[in-house]
Amino acid sequence: MSLTARSAHDSAIACIRIVDCRPDHACSGPEEYATAPTLVLPLRGIFVKHHGTQTRVIADVCHGIFFNANEPYRVSHPVAGGDQCLSIEPARDALLEVMSTHDASASDRPDAIFSQTHVPLSAGMMATRKSLWHRLARRIAAPLEADETALQLLAATLRAASTRPATSGGRHSTESRHRDIVDATKLVLASDPAQEWTLNALAKRVHTSPFHLARMFRRYAGMPLHRYHLLARMAAALDEVLDSSRDLATIGVELGFSSHSHFTAAFRRSFCVTPSELRWTASVRNAAEMRKILTAI
Repeated sequence: MSLTARSAHDSAIACIRIVDCRPDHACSGPEEYATAPTLVLPLRGIFVKHHGTQTRVIADVCHGIFFNANEPYRVSHPVAGGDQCLSIEPARDALLEVMSTHDASASDRPDAIFSQTHVPLSAGMMATRKSLWHRLARRIAAPLEADETALQLLAATLRAASTRPATSGGRHSTESRHRDIVDATKLVLASDPAQEWTLNALAKRVHTSPFHLARMFRRYAGMPLHRYHLLARMAAALDEVLDSSRDLATIGVELGFSSHSHFTAAFRRSFCVTPSELRWTASVRNAAEMRKILTAI
C-alpha cells in the first residue's frame, strides 16, 4: 500500500494534512491507531474503517469520519482507486472548547472524545471542505483562513453528530443486517455517482424490497436515497469545477444531468452559486468572496 500524508497547515489551533492512499488490494490492512483525535473528510474514493470484527464505517465523500486517539482500526478499499482525504487534527484545547457546546461530557472521555464514528455532510460542509483543500493545495490559504475554516468544519460536523437520532432498537442481528444493506447501497451509489438508478433496480442490487430499502436508508444514513445520490454527484462536480478547466456542460452530462441548465440548477440549489461563478471566484484567488459564498450555503 502506498500512503502519503502531506502537511498543508500546522498551527497552535490545528494540523491539517492531505492524505493519499493507493492500496495494493481490497483486503483490510494492518491495525492502525490515530495518535490524536482527528476528523477525516474524504475528498475522493471510498474506504471502509473497521472496528474489530463487528463494526464498520463507509468513508466516502458524503461523510465525515471521527478517529479517537489510540483506538485500533483497520482500513479496506472495496472499490479500486484508493482515496484522498483532508485530515484535521485540532489542538486539544480547541477541540474541547468546540465540543463543550454539543457534548458537555466530552472532557470526561479523554480516550473516546468522539461519541460518534461518522456523520453525514451537508452540501455546505462539502463545499467548505473542497474549498479548503483547493486553497491549501495551491498554497493560497492564509494561516488565519486555514485555522478558522478548520474550526468551522469541526463545529459543523460535531453539531450534526449531536443531532443524529439514536439507531439502537430491535435485535442486534437485525440491525446489523440492515446496516449491511445500507452500507452496500452507499458503495453502489458512491462508486459511480453518474449512474442513474431507479429505486426498484437499486433494491434488487442489494437484495431487498424498494420500500424496505428506502426506509432503512433514511434511518441509518440520515437522509433519503435521492439526497445521498445527489450529494455524491455534487462532490464530483466540485472536483471538476474547481480542479479542471473542462467545459461545464460536458461535466454536467458526464455526471448524469440531462443538460447544462439542469446541472447548473442542481449546483445552484446545493451551493447557492452557479458552477461558472464558483470557478471564476476560485480562479481569481478571492478568499473573501469565496468565504461569502460558502457562508451563504
